[in-house]
Amino acid sequence: MKRNVIRSQSGFSLVELMVVVAIIGILAAMSVGQVQKQIAKARQSEAKTNLSQLYTAEKSFYAEYNTYHSAFEVINLAYEGDLRYNVGFGATIAGVVLSDYGWKGVADPAGPFDAIAACTACTVLKNGTDAAALTAGAIATATTFVGEASSHIYNDQQDTWQMTNDKSLSQTVDGIQ
Repeated sequence: MKRNVIRSQSGFSLVELMVVVAIIGILAAMSVGQVQKQIAKARQSEAKTNLSQLYTAEKSFYAEYNTYHSAFEVINLAYEGDLRYNVGFGATIAGVVLSDYGWKGVADPAGPFDAIAACTACTVLKNGTDAAALTAGAIATATTFVGEASSHIYNDQQDTWQMTNDKSLSQTVDGIQ
């Protein structure tokens, strides 16, 4: 005796599939803002890394010449690639003549070099913007320095970090709120 087995064909209807796709779309749209916020937080590591490099270069220079300096070419600091943050000093103090410390500058190896008075590389700029983004509190003197990294990385809000000569890292303006 043969049995005729009727197999039921079960599956999803087109309406059910469209509802599921719509729900996934809504959930994805809701998470986009959080994903962008997390990406911005990851980008903040660039500011911290660049300030750490600035700190190391300043400390190395200070160990040899007993003074800090605001010109990157003097402290032998260079950043590569496209930076998201402006990095450097917003203000400098004139009056430090490095020849007084026995250092001869690259501009005139035989003579004095006073790059603080006419600082041409106190700031590494991102994408051709100007140094006005850095505050006057970011400064290098003979005995102290406060380096700064500043950018707009999320919702066009300013994000600013500072590192001092005692390696104190702080976020002065939170650009991710």
